[in-house]
Amino acid sequence: MKINSIKTAENKKLAVQSIIEKAIELKDQELNKYLLLLQNGQTIYLPANFDFDFFTQKLTNYVESKLELSVEIKKEESGIVIIKYTKSKGLLSKINLNDNFFLILGKYEDSLLSLFYKEDQLAENELKPQKFKLSNLVNNQFQPEITKFIQDYILSEISGKEYFREIINENILNQEIDENFLIWFYTQKTEEEILLSKLNIDSIEKYNSESFVNKGVKAYFIQTEIENIVVAFNEKNEIILFEKIAEKLKSSSGLLKNTITSEKIIFTTQRTNKAHFGFAETISLTEKTEKIRLTAVYNKQNKSDIAAEKFVTFLIINFFEITDELALFYLKIINNSTTKKEDISQDYNIIEISQKLVSDKDFAKKIDYFFATWTIQINEKSAFTDIFANLATTQDQRNIVLPFYEKFAEEFVNSTKNEIDKTLSQINLCKFLIQCNELLKAKTILEKLLSKIPDETLSELIPDENIDITGDKSGKLLKITIYDLLAQTVEKSKKEEYILEAAKLQPLNIERLRLLKESENKNISEKAEKLISIFEEPEILKIQESEYQTPSKILSEKTINEILQYQATRKNETFYSIQKWLSKVKPVDYNYVKAYAEKITAQNNNELYVNLTAIKKSLIQDNIEFYISKGDKSIGITGYESNPPFVIIGHEHLNPELKNYFSKKMLYFFAASEIAHIYFKHSRITSADVWRGAADKGFFIMDSLLSIVPAASFIEKSLENIKKLNGLTKILAQTKKIKSGKEIIDHAIKISKFYTKITNTDIINPDKQKLLAVSRMMQFTADRTGMIFSGDIKESVKAIILSNQNNTSLIEEIKKYGLRKTLSQTDQENKFKYQHIALRVSNIFSFYLSNDYKTITEELKK
Repeated sequence: MKINSIKTAENKKLAVQSIIEKAIELKDQELNKYLLLLQNGQTIYLPANFDFDFFTQKLTNYVESKLELSVEIKKEESGIVIIKYTKSKGLLSKINLNDNFFLILGKYEDSLLSLFYKEDQLAENELKPQKFKLSNLVNNQFQPEITKFIQDYILSEISGKEYFREIINENILNQEIDENFLIWFYTQKTEEEILLSKLNIDSIEKYNSESFVNKGVKAYFIQTEIENIVVAFNEKNEIILFEKIAEKLKSSSGLLKNTITSEKIIFTTQRTNKAHFGFAETISLTEKTEKIRLTAVYNKQNKSDIAAEKFVTFLIINFFEITDELALFYLKIINNSTTKKEDISQDYNIIEISQKLVSDKDFAKKIDYFFATWTIQINEKSAFTDIFANLATTQDQRNIVLPFYEKFAEEFVNSTKNEIDKTLSQINLCKFLIQCNELLKAKTILEKLLSKIPDETLSELIPDENIDITGDKSGKLLKITIYDLLAQTVEKSKKEEYILEAAKLQPLNIERLRLLKESENKNISEKAEKLISIFEEPEILKIQESEYQTPSKILSEKTINEILQYQATRKNETFYSIQKWLSKVKPVDYNYVKAYAEKITAQNNNELYVNLTAIKKSLIQDNIEFYISKGDKSIGITGYESNPPFVIIGHEHLNPELKNYFSKKMLYFFAASEIAHIYFKHSRITSADVWRGAADKGFFIMDSLLSIVPAASFIEKSLENIKKLNGLTKILAQTKKIKSGKEIIDHAIKISKFYTKITNTDIINPDKQKLLAVSRMMQFTADRTGMIFSGDIKESVKAIILSNQNNTSLIEEIKKYGLRKTLSQTDQENKFKYQHIALRVSNIFSFYLSNDYKTITEELKK
């Protein structure tokens, strides 16, 4: 920084003394005014090549046109300009009773001097300037407006002032910034200098080992990227101290103030400034670009985001460091100062920047520096890492990024407690490893993930209502993604195994079924073709009869409990406790329901009797009785756990002439389902229809809700993660390769936000969620059982649909659009209207493709 301003002040003292002697000797009024100007005028520093005459003209025009004053101007030989102004409107002006005001202006070396006074405050015979009192010059009309015009005009003459002004105003390290200081700084700094801090000094204790008079003095500590300075100004804005500090500052804390010490100067500051001075002390001897960068970081840490952005922009313009461009993008994202993400990707060239970085052999070193300097949080690191991985399109680039990615992935796993986050991070690493052709590494990690994957059962049971079960965003997305990736790491035979596993988890996804249809395993291929035909058949609900004998082989309890039952409720699985609890509940006696029903016997309906008897024996429920209802229960098939247990079948389902008629296979589906409910004691939690779909319809009877709570409480822990698991749909359901800059940035931001999302138990209507989960687990077991004994996947699907006969819109839409399109229908709130049906169909499709289904059907044939 230049020190012309202090030289000017020193020269002016000599000039004042010389003029005093000359003015007294000659009694020269002009010299007297010039002397007053030098002694008492306010100082404003000027830029180089300032045109004083043009400025005077502009000022005069302003006073006349904007302030509407009458103006007389006089230029004297001494170089001063005297502007006389008075009001030109109003009653007093008409009768010449207005006061006259004067402004004396003079340019002295590199400063402008200005002095306002009122007429008669300076008498013609008052030749001794020292008697002139500045305190007399008060209440001068229009002085603030004229002063502001002068300041604004001078600032307008300083190039780049708008840009620097914004940095200065927003910088948290700048205190009490006024126009006069700005003008002084702009005119004294070297071309490249930027103000990093202006901190208030309470008092200067010592200067060159001598006491310093602080009365009427304003002192500041100033830091630029080039130097540290202590400056002091008097009341007339003259600089009276300018001391550069080359060594590191030393600070000590007192009771009320902090003391800062350097070689030549000791000063104090308020304790509230301790952090600011501590930072200034830390960076005082740092390299200049690093000073600016760290000042930007300090502003960001103290929520002064605009200043941080401006400092980084300054670095980019002047020093061209690529990590600063990365920092600017980072600040724009986190400050949300741009409304559209696509604008960020275009305006700040993040794609171009990142592509340069991933081609740089010092990539890891530069990114480590960027992360450390800006204290990038772990979730934010994940976003950048995702961007770099997606932009590394050549093998050379991937080889540069890979070691950094692996190091970050390890850091993430070690610093994160949430198992879902850890798993997602490892999945993303494996995606990149596969791109890098590191298949063995990826396979090893993926297989390890499978063995300890977080439980996703509730994602399958109670997904968000806006999740399409027929799409690629449903179900156990972590496990599905792992299988999809594993399929890319192995030979063809093993690949088909993983494709099948993924299809079982998303069995309503037509693309997965079509892929499965291409399998070399004929059995799997035929099953996939069968499921596709069910999905696409236009007359899926048409009742068709065929000869069928239900299997009569007795299943072992082990097969029923460990294979037939829905996975999550089996022994040692997540929700096994529900089944244990159900066994302890006392059943209700419903024998009175049989009063108006006829028992099915070999004599009155031999075919039905034989097949129903075969089903109950297979399920080890010999004592169950079957009845046909003739009264109020003319429709519906319901099982009751009384003594003995029984199943009632509405008579309308047996009459081919009635609309509620069910095919024999559908009847066997429902009967087996009800027997399963009785076997697994599901009926013990009801006085209503909880597991028959009431939960899905949102119907709640108080005693059924209260009775479900003990069982539902087992779900509490798993329910904690349901929101986070459902959030995976935004991350993992990626149907195409990320290509555009906006897609890359959006994907990275989604990952970052996902990691910061705290596990949330504040779920809307949690009791309903628990009820739904328990209800669906029970229904899934029953549906699986029904499908086994109907012997027909298509008839089983039909049974599930027609069990909702009261839902006429469902039936009509399936007739009109077919099953697949109907299950994808949404309501006005973009919620899937028939998601509960889709979940049940998905469950039996998955079971149909499973080894469990194969094992049971083979056991029944023996």
